[in-house]
Order: sequence, then C-alpha cells, then structure tokens
Amino acid sequence: MSLNKASLIRKLSTLSTSQDSIQSLSLWLFHFSKHADDIVKVWQQELKQAPTKQKLKFIFLANDVILQGRKKGMAYITAFQPVLPTVLPEVYKVLDAKGQQQLIRVISIWQDRAAYPVEFLNELRKRLRSSQPVASANSSGPAVSTDALQDVDLGQPINKRELFGKVDAHEEQFPSLAAAMAKIRSLPPAVFDDRPIKDITSVGDLAAAEAPVKQAQQDVTALLQSLRAFVAEGNILLQTAERCILQEKQAIARAQLKVEECKEQARRVTAVRKKLKEHVENLPDVHAPSVLTSEALPDPSDLFADDGDDAGPPPKQPKHGTGAASS
Repeated sequence: MSLNKASLIRKLSTLSTSQDSIQSLSLWLFHFSKHADDIVKVWQQELKQAPTKQKLKFIFLANDVILQGRKKGMAYITAFQPVLPTVLPEVYKVLDAKGQQQLIRVISIWQDRAAYPVEFLNELRKRLRSSQPVASANSSGPAVSTDALQDVDLGQPINKRELFGKVDAHEEQFPSLAAAMAKIRSLPPAVFDDRPIKDITSVGDLAAAEAPVKQAQQDVTALLQSLRAFVAEGNILLQTAERCILQEKQAIARAQLKVEECKEQARRVTAVRKKLKEHVENLPDVHAPSVLTSEALPDPSDLFADDGDDAGPPPKQPKHGTGAASS
C-alpha cells in the first residue's frame, strides 16, 4: 500500500490529544508500517513546525505507535529510536512544568513496557537534564523535580530466592519489636510521673526512684536503635524489590517481543506454505503428454515472489528461447 504524504500531513494537522484521536491515527499508521522511516521523518518535520501547545500531541502519538509496535511489529520502534534523542530535548525545553512531567511520564512508560533498553532511556533522561527549559521559568506551576530524570540502574540480576529469604527474616523481627514496645507500654507510672520526687528525703530514696527510670531509658534507647536498624534494612529491601520488579518487567517485555517475532515468522512460514501448496496444486498432470511443454510449467522465480500488500501476482517473465526478442 503506497503512502500519501499529503494525507499524512493533513491527519497530523487535525490530530488532538484525545485518546480516540491518538488511537485512530495510530491504527491508520500501521497500515503503512513498511513506510515507517518516511512517516517518522514527516512526523519529525511537522512536530518541529507545530506551535508549542500542540507539540505534546505528537509525543503522545509516538508513544501509542511505539507501544502498539510491541504487538504489531518493530518497524516504528526501530524508526523512532534514532530521532528521539534529538526531538525530545527540543520539545522538553519549550514545555511548561506540567508538559514536562507528561513527557517524563512517557519515558517511564517506555521503561515499564520495555519498549527500549534502559540504557537508551537513561540517555534520553540525560539529554533532558542537560536541556535548558525556557517555558518553565515563566510557568506558575511547580518546577519539575530532578529526581524524575535520574538514571535508572538495574544493576546485576537479583537472586529472587535470596531476596525472599531476606524479606522473611526481616518479617521475623516483628515479634521481638512488638515485645519490646509492649515492655515500654507496661512501665510503671512512676517512671513517667515526677511527683514522687518531692517525697525523696534520702540517698536511698533517690537510688530507688532512679533505678526504674534508668532501666526504662535503656529499654527505650535499645528499642529506638532496633527500630532504626529495622527501618534502614526495610528501605534497602524495598529498593532491591523495586529493582527486582523492574528487571522482571524488562524480562517479561522482552519475552513478549520474542513471542511476537515468533508469531510473525510463523505467519510468514504459513503464507509460504500456502503459496507452495497452491503452486503444487496448479502443476500440470505430467501423465498427460499434451501438457509436457515448458510453457505449462511455472517460472521458478515466481514461486515465492513478494506480492506486496494489495498488489496482484507479478507478471510472468518471458522464458529464454521462446521467441522473446533479445536486445
């Protein structure tokens, strides 16, 4: 199917940020996936010329096409990748704070869906950090946090069995912490009441009143130390678990892409088998002497020719020695 550039430009000009508009044009584009490189060039050209308030719709369209490409073929994912490092910073620096947050969110979605490798997405974040926003300085909205653009480090593959063991051990500390807190709650009222101090008349009375207070102080200090260690260990486990989840998402997404690639290969094999079967069924009956001529046999070059999306079968090539003029 041939691409009408004027039609594409017209559709891009009437695109809006609504979900229906984005998905409708995205679906239309996949009818021309063989022209993905040319379409992305037009997309980039129209994005550059678009007013600032309309630039995000081009990003949302690219996002939808890229995500759909994980199921419908890698053509657009591959075509967009080389232009994104140039396009995104140029768009980012003219957006207000809200628009910048939306663009950063798109990169996070690509990470969650593993549309691109984390290393590539980190490069995009780096370029956004280095770009100088000009619109956000005049924006009344909150400034974009630099934490949202920090690189994501997947690190080494996490041993999930070991992680689960650490989580179980961490949870086993609950009873001892609960017992320590119960001990604090059961301290005698005198520890918290300063009125008995007035009744102290001797050193012995002071020592007797001071002993439970010191013990309570030691118990509270020990509990606070245990809680600090418990929280610190929990934060480390939480970060490790989040990294493990991200690694698993990446692995699942890569597996899904592999499944789609296998489906596409299976589709091609099925199409070839179907075409081969048709050719075999159309072979002449070799037992009939009247059909044993070279003209009755198909040209081998026609067996698996690429017919295109909506083109008919290619014309037969003239056979040498059958009267075709030789230049």
